[in-house]
Amino acid sequence: MNMMNNDKTPMTEQDTSLAGGGLKEHDSYYLLNPLKKGQRTYRAVSRATNIECLVKLYTPGSWQGFSDASMRNCFLREKTIQDILVGAEHHPNILYATEIQNQGKYCFVVFPYIHGGDLWAASGFLGPLEPRQSAQVVAGICDGLDHLHCLGVVHRDMKLDNVLLHISDPATDSVREALKSGTLVPIISDFEFALHERTRTYDPEDHCILGTEQYIAPEMWKGLAVDCRSDIYGAGIMLFEILTGNYPFVRSGRDSNFRRLHLKASMRDPRRFNRKITPGICAVLEKAIAKDPDRRYQTVRQLKDDYLNAVEMRTSS
Repeated sequence: MNMMNNDKTPMTEQDTSLAGGGLKEHDSYYLLNPLKKGQRTYRAVSRATNIECLVKLYTPGSWQGFSDASMRNCFLREKTIQDILVGAEHHPNILYATEIQNQGKYCFVVFPYIHGGDLWAASGFLGPLEPRQSAQVVAGICDGLDHLHCLGVVHRDMKLDNVLLHISDPATDSVREALKSGTLVPIISDFEFALHERTRTYDPEDHCILGTEQYIAPEMWKGLAVDCRSDIYGAGIMLFEILTGNYPFVRSGRDSNFRRLHLKASMRDPRRFNRKITPGICAVLEKAIAKDPDRRYQTVRQLKDDYLNAVEMRTSS
């Protein structure tokens, strides 16, 4: 989900025809503005409670590049993963649905509204983070991923857009201040591509690769088995981005061959973009996005521990 980082924007109710008719027969929510142009995730308000929320629609024909069958499978994956999450201990770094509805061919999922926006938007106005600033964000992402992996869930679409930012202190009204005060809580969202033993029947029969090409691990491009290390790869690219404001591999032109980059390209030296990055942090990044999953971190806990240790060596020296 992409969240716009503008909490003060006035909200005006829009015609529900924007939703492709998905909620015309359902009066529980006012649909407000889409989070971004062309998206089918709407900022909304519950009519019953007047509380803000997010409504994500799975309306036939509404997802560009997806067939109705593929979109339906995305809905079923999200629903299945949410069922698994609800059956386990609640985790603060995971986004839980508050309602899942299947109105025939019109399906939707409701989530709490997270006022801090997403990590992609925040990176745009915060710029590269200092290692110490990034520690709380990295730790939260790793903790959320570890919870998923312990449940047998592989996210398969770890990217900046899919990490929402919750400000835990009501007295703090900006992401920048929450980052300084240590009250910024990253929350992993979007499980429509996630893999679990119970979701395998919803995967494409043509073995189409699911995910976002900038973050897809080499083994996924090769059609090999996917496990938690594929999420670690995506998390490593995210970490490089929040520390540097740049992508780890050199791209030429708008039509970059991401498959080639993930399979062949070497990681750029992140110290070119952020002088506060140490050799120890570089080593963590290199291991997180190693081409061979056997040379990568084998658990996200290892990634978290090594990164926090590398940051502590810098800040304690």
